Amino acid sequence: LNSNIPGEGNALIIQNYISERASDINLNDNLLIVAPPNSGKTTFFMNCDDIVLLTPTSILRDDIHSSNPDSYKITAGKDVPIGLLRYIGNYDAIYKLGKQHSLSRYTLVIDEAHELFLSAHPEFRHDVIRKITDRFCLFKNVILLTGTPLPFQVPGISIRQVTFKKENPSQPTLKIIQTGSPLSSLIDDILQTNGKQIVYINDKQQIAKVEEHLLKQDPTRNIIVFTSETRDDKAQQEFLQNNTLLENTVVIGTRMILEGISFLDNDIAALRFYQ
Repeated sequence: LNSNIPGEGNALIIQNYISERASDINLNDNLLIVAPPNSGKTTFFMNCDDIVLLTPTSILRDDIHSSNPDSYKITAGKDVPIGLLRYIGNYDAIYKLGKQHSLSRYTLVIDEAHELFLSAHPEFRHDVIRKITDRFCLFKNVILLTGTPLPFQVPGISIRQVTFKKENPSQPTLKIIQTGSPLSSLIDDILQTNGKQIVYINDKQQIAKVEEHLLKQDPTRNIIVFTSETRDDKAQQEFLQNNTLLENTVVIGTRMILEGISFLDNDIAALRFYQ
């Protein structure tokens, strides 16, 4: 793998989605697709036939499957039927696919590939990485998808990189706030901001405190909490059906909101990271 990210001069220009340059994507090649978030990478391949798409988390798998109900969702405890056009599962689903599935006709698509090869916890991912890369040879070809233009090595195969760039990319403003009372400052900022907000706090106890304070100070504010315990609750499942937020909604979540929950709203007022 040539792991150097091409310069902008080598990138394929798109307005919004990689499907605009479909003729430049050879579905029979081993590819690393680097494209901005919300450029339709997953959607493009979920509209192709003979695809096995793997995601880093079950919640992302469920999110994509809700938009592609004709695909087969690979889950624990169920035998996987043979010969379907599209399969979707989390990374562990590779264990469920065997020789009987004639994988040589399928393209293996790994979504959010940086999560697999650049995990913050390599000891946790090591076994999964080995199991997946050892099975590359069973598939017709392998395509990796990422919105993170960082160099990483892919063991076991030769792979060609295709980079996409939006003609008019959005330019978000980053504001770093240093304070002696970060939790209080975060709550105040949320309450003083109108519109839809997404808040990342990778600590369930802190999330519970923030939710409690917000509801006490503004009971009318719609709050959706995404953690491993709440992801199957009614409000969370309703959101995953259409991926859009009601006005003035605050989404608070752990790492799972960074690993692929799709927000289709183009009017999110603030994205906050609590450290």
